[in-house]
Amino acid sequence: ALRGPDRAVLDAAAVAPGDPDHRLLAAATGVDENAVLAALRAAVAAGLLTTVDGRLTWRHALTRDAVLAALLPPDRQAAAGRLAAALEVREAPGDREAAAALHADAGDHRRATALLLDLARRDADRGALLHADELLVRAEALGAAPGRVAADRVRVLTLRGRAAEALAVGDAVLDSGEVTGDEHAELCLRLARAAVLGVRYAEAEERVARAARPDDPRSLVLAADAAYGAGDTGTASVRARAAVDAADRALSSAGSGTPDPTATSEAAATLCEALLVLGRCAMTDEDLDAAALVTRAAGVAAEHGLTPWRVEAMVALGTHRMSAGDASAAD
Repeated sequence: ALRGPDRAVLDAAAVAPGDPDHRLLAAATGVDENAVLAALRAAVAAGLLTTVDGRLTWRHALTRDAVLAALLPPDRQAAAGRLAAALEVREAPGDREAAAALHADAGDHRRATALLLDLARRDADRGALLHADELLVRAEALGAAPGRVAADRVRVLTLRGRAAEALAVGDAVLDSGEVTGDEHAELCLRLARAAVLGVRYAEAEERVARAARPDDPRSLVLAADAAYGAGDTGTASVRARAAVDAADRALSSAGSGTPDPTATSEAAATLCEALLVLGRCAMTDEDLDAAALVTRAAGVAAEHGLTPWRVEAMVALGTHRMSAGDASAAD
């Protein structure tokens, strides 16, 4: 049987995702890389590991399971935590998602949730909505940050067009009483957007009011969108103009000093939405240039990597051009 440093390396290899990686194991165990290689050679000699097509792997899945079964729960959690930290430092493709799973195994649900939320937001911004939702479902199961997870799930489900599910998910957390302060306001605003998508305009106005953030650009744009959907285009136009101005200021503020990527992304998304709502108001407001507004929304979305908003802006621009008689817009 392997003992000492050799056993520590083998235990870490069993807990780590995928095939044994000597560099990762060295970083996670604190054992010198040459000593790690010696431990892996000893594991091969003992019939625990083998080489297949030029890669080192477990001889059988049951072998790995046996090593894991022999670990005491505290030892397994400690190994998972060290591996998660090493993966976060390395940051190769897939490392952060694997680190989240290991942090959860280690019992650090807060760190696991933080990683899953960050990954889901990045996926949502680039349009990978299904995977973003899968990550958020995993975060939801951890229970570490119900308000933030619910707000992000509502956002992603809304982007997927699943307004009823978004409202059900968000309302369950909102009604639990677990969410307060800024997280409560954030969840209310995300639910207002879902209500607009679900053609439930009175509910959208109610959620905006419940958020109690009247000066937030998102409150203004959602109130404008709800008014437009309800047929009050005059009110919608006034609110949408105010929303664009407020969103412009928020984006400039988020990008000044030391930029906050999350705040900048959210401010840019709000500006895109405000411009698109104002563009729709141009149908009844002759002072507005719909094409210019929608083109700007597409540019903001492209600059900040907001794929869903860029798609929506391009669709809106094509619709406007076709309604204006531009036959090439259908190409």
